Amino acid sequence: MDIYQSFMETLHNHGSIGVQDDYDAWKASKFDMKHGKPLLVDQADYNTQHIFFDDYAKPGRECAIDVRDLITGQPIP
Repeated sequence: MDIYQSFMETLHNHGSIGVQDDYDAWKASKFDMKHGKPLLVDQADYNTQHIFFDDYAKPGRECAIDVRDLITGQPIP
């Protein structure tokens, strides 16, 4: 995925990255998860622990996190 490659190149070149979400765009999408914050997961990588902090992630409602398989780009429930 292009976003993953861009993040990896930035991290390789600079050692850190800052990303800000676009709340207004997410709100305009009627809070559709497909427009949420991306969390790209390589399901074959058992050595990486993904940790995601989000104030909107609450039990019983849709989440602001768009979890996707890094290789296929398909959503992960």
